[in-house]
Amino acid sequence: MAEGSNRCPSEFRHARLSRNFNETVAHSIHSMTVQGLKIFNEHATEQNRVPTIHVKRVKPSGELCKCLLDVEHNDVLDAVKSYRYENGRQITVLQRQIQKFRDSKSWKLWKNDLLHYYKEESLQDAAKYLYCAAKEF
Repeated sequence: MAEGSNRCPSEFRHARLSRNFNETVAHSIHSMTVQGLKIFNEHATEQNRVPTIHVKRVKPSGELCKCLLDVEHNDVLDAVKSYRYENGRQITVLQRQIQKFRDSKSWKLWKNDLLHYYKEESLQDAAKYLYCAAKEF
């Protein structure tokens, strides 16, 4: 996360969000659909607070939700924008460029990097964000 861009560091630490919560949330939501959001809130519509390009659950506090949903200042929006996969464009995962997926060797590297997003803390990041985003549709 860019230094100085997060206005709620104490709330994030208290909620035990990971240091890379912006990337883990962005990875989890960058291709989210309204149908997917309806899993969290049946009243979800296209007018929602989840920026897109096309486990043990603990309810986040109201203050944490305000911080999580401030995507313009917590780097989630920027991370979502980085998920545009364009032909010939270098892809960044976990703040580092990864090679193009071409064969079994490159798949092993991709798989290792992508599995990061499915660890418990990464799933917690996404669950807390989606809880906050979906409760106000």
